[in-house]
Amino acid sequence: NKAKQYIKNEMRNLCTYTPEVRCFTIMTDDYVLFSYDRLEIDSIYQNTPALHKRYLNETIHDVQYWKKGIWFPTEFYDRQGSQDFYLYTYERQIYDWYENDIIGTILISFDENVLSDICRGAQISDYVENNYLFIVDGDGHIISHYNKQILGKKIGDIYNWKIAEEAGESSGMNYPKEVYLDGKKKIVKEESIPGTDWWIISVLDYDYITQSLTDIRKFLIAINMFLGVSVIMAISFVSRKMTMSVKQIVTTMSNVQEGDLSSRINFSKEDRNEITLIGKHFDRMMKTINRQIEEIKEAGRKEKEAEIRALEAQIN
Repeated sequence: NKAKQYIKNEMRNLCTYTPEVRCFTIMTDDYVLFSYDRLEIDSIYQNTPALHKRYLNETIHDVQYWKKGIWFPTEFYDRQGSQDFYLYTYERQIYDWYENDIIGTILISFDENVLSDICRGAQISDYVENNYLFIVDGDGHIISHYNKQILGKKIGDIYNWKIAEEAGESSGMNYPKEVYLDGKKKIVKEESIPGTDWWIISVLDYDYITQSLTDIRKFLIAINMFLGVSVIMAISFVSRKMTMSVKQIVTTMSNVQEGDLSSRINFSKEDRNEITLIGKHFDRMMKTINRQIEEIKEAGRKEKEAEIRALEAQIN
């Protein structure tokens, strides 16, 4: 009883810290069974799940599964209240490396909702009509699916195609395929799960893809139109501003040509381009010319004053 209680405690602890595990069974080499089921009342006298008994009976004489283990397809296990529980199970022999002998068998059953939640999290749409994922094993049995009624069934019995492995295709180059489900075109992509013989399959609605692509195309066209209009407006603004600058330079030059040497272009300091640079150089040139003219006038005035003083001196 102490040994049995110890094993029960270890099973209980494992289930407590790994909530995805639903039930355990250990069978010793003399066919004594120890089980723990989270769905049953916690007791040392829990019965071995009928599911595990059936699996043990199916494999007890099959040597090929003793060391490498075996995964059993998902099956309905129990119903509590309004919730149905579906489990997938792994069985493997317990090997004592010190004694170099098999000392028992262990079966662990996992809640299918764990895989279902992973698949749901990988969907690109929240609606299964647009996209959903599911998992099958190497024999084509459906391990996880949003439709619990088809769990454990062969994929060929539900869908009109086979997984790549069954079809003899290379697992390294599995291209998307087009299929029809309930009269609707779907895109199916299969990927093998590393370390297992399982496959994860994505089913994507063709109309959903094309609609998404159409929406993206419309969005890109709208962006391109907006950018095009923005560029045209920017070019028009710059062109108009440069044209006005050129007109201002031409008008100022015309005024200068007509004799108005005080005429200036007077571009703002913020304007910085080749046209305004020419205008600013023209303004500096006109300032220099005006200064030189004033200097010449001043020199002439002084010269006249000097002549007048010289005349006055002669008269006196």
